[in-house]
Amino acid sequence: MLLLLLLRSPVRQQPALVSLGSNFGLPDSVVVVTEANVAAARERLRAALLANGGPNCHGQFSPHRYAFLFAPGSYDLDVEVGFYTQVAGLGRRPEDVTFTGRRGVHVDNCGPRPPAPHVGSPYADVGALDNFWRSAENLRVSGTLVWATSQAALAAAPTPAAPLRSVVAERVELSAAGGWASGGFAADLRLSGAIAFGTQQQSLLRTSELGGGVEGLPSFNSVFLGVTPTPPPDSCGGGGPAVASVGSAPLAAEKPFLFLQNQTLHLALPPIRRQAKGAAPRPHHLPAAPLASGDDDDDGRSVVFVATPSDSAAAINTQLARGRHVVLTPGLYALPVPLRVATRGQVLLGLGFATLTPMRGLPAVELLAAGVRMAGVLVQAGPLRSRALVVVGDGSPSSSGTADAPILLHDCFVRVYAERTAPQPAVATTMLWVRADHVVVDHAWLWRADHDSTAHFTDGENPVQHALEVDGRFVTVYGLFAEHTLGDLTRWRGEDGAVFLYQSELQYDAPPPVWPHLGYNVTARHHRALGVGVYCYFFDEVTVHEGIHAADASGIVHSFTHLLDGGGAIQSVINGRGGAVSATGQGSYVCSS
Repeated sequence: MLLLLLLRSPVRQQPALVSLGSNFGLPDSVVVVTEANVAAARERLRAALLANGGPNCHGQFSPHRYAFLFAPGSYDLDVEVGFYTQVAGLGRRPEDVTFTGRRGVHVDNCGPRPPAPHVGSPYADVGALDNFWRSAENLRVSGTLVWATSQAALAAAPTPAAPLRSVVAERVELSAAGGWASGGFAADLRLSGAIAFGTQQQSLLRTSELGGGVEGLPSFNSVFLGVTPTPPPDSCGGGGPAVASVGSAPLAAEKPFLFLQNQTLHLALPPIRRQAKGAAPRPHHLPAAPLASGDDDDDGRSVVFVATPSDSAAAINTQLARGRHVVLTPGLYALPVPLRVATRGQVLLGLGFATLTPMRGLPAVELLAAGVRMAGVLVQAGPLRSRALVVVGDGSPSSSGTADAPILLHDCFVRVYAERTAPQPAVATTMLWVRADHVVVDHAWLWRADHDSTAHFTDGENPVQHALEVDGRFVTVYGLFAEHTLGDLTRWRGEDGAVFLYQSELQYDAPPPVWPHLGYNVTARHHRALGVGVYCYFFDEVTVHEGIHAADASGIVHSFTHLLDGGGAIQSVINGRGGAVSATGQGSYVCSS
């Protein structure tokens, strides 16, 4: 019988592959739940929520990380998902793990909280806007699934950094208990009823099946990719909202995940689908690798190294160099050197928002071979300036993806943040730098922190110039969320790229009178983008000439700017076209360029 793991694995002096017996050798930040230990699981879930949840956004910057992994079965549980918490099924199909509780897996609003010290603060009643860094994946909820959505991705109300993936349900609601909700990313849903967007501002829904269609639409912007049977029709008016429906996703693969079979955990590698429509086939035809012992096994691909924060970067890199996949268990990893993922087809999978911080001004992760995948990792800037925190490719053909084996990033979250009380600031030049060809980014939130646990940041604190730089060709992004950097948020130089839904907020603390940067800056001649939104909330009276600029704007459709609150204005949308936004709640749309 599997047991709920409660004990911390000992510190390992030498790198070793974790031997998986009945307790799987996992640290106590990972809780494996079975039908036999539901009572103990309730206590662990309650303790996690006490540390990382509750009203007033408690735990928003907590050091605690959790993954709750449910073995195939049925669970009469109501699971509220808090910050830095992953709830995932261990079945080969989402239907293998079913929640029958009244609310099932859900997220509640973490606000309201007291207003920040600026007039017109958007946090006077934050609602679900701060429900970041949590997820629900690979499970079925019987009845109504109620998710609170935020601007950071979540697993019950997709938002940036709170993704909802591979879920079966009757209905999904994307704002919990009312309140403001930003909106984000969901993929591979199979619903017998409707999806209701509630108070979301923007959302991307990829390759899903909606038996009951759509109720309402995000108030600013939405993109539907490969949604069946009947997605909403395209629309774009002068006052919004904008809706873009595309019949298929050009290339899609679901996020790698763990599943349980014959008392052994396996790492599943879902296949790539081209021109993908609807939810992924059930069950997946899954190339998989067991999480098993065998440090002397020469066939590195047959085993997966399970890392904990007590493992050094050198120890993890030794296993990566042997060609093994690596699973990062929840926790904080301080890295003197980057983790180098450089073997074709290799996977780096984070559980429970495993958080990587580079300590010596280098990247945290380098992805350097065709077919590699990084998923579920949160990267945080360190005390010394990194040129980039996540680097994909080194500019050479050997480090690029290929048309048949693209490099894949799923749920890539990067932030530049340090509490005001921290001994050193966090600093970087760029959060994510793509230097390789044939790359697919399947949901990313790239965030210069606009607040800590007490108030807004001002005066250029947490300095970082860019969220994303792209120099590679054939780079595709599904759900790109970028916020508050001190320079152009996105600089796209590589040809033949594509973005499906872009949400950005300009620097809140931009110095007056003119902010000379852009929300989206494309110098490539051939570029496609659907649903590009640039928002502003300036603390001072700041003017921006335009939100978006493109060398050739013909491939950019449904672009817009929006003034959330505060002072100042954005004078035009794209390449000098589109009306100004200068009043709270005002939006301006350019439907085609």
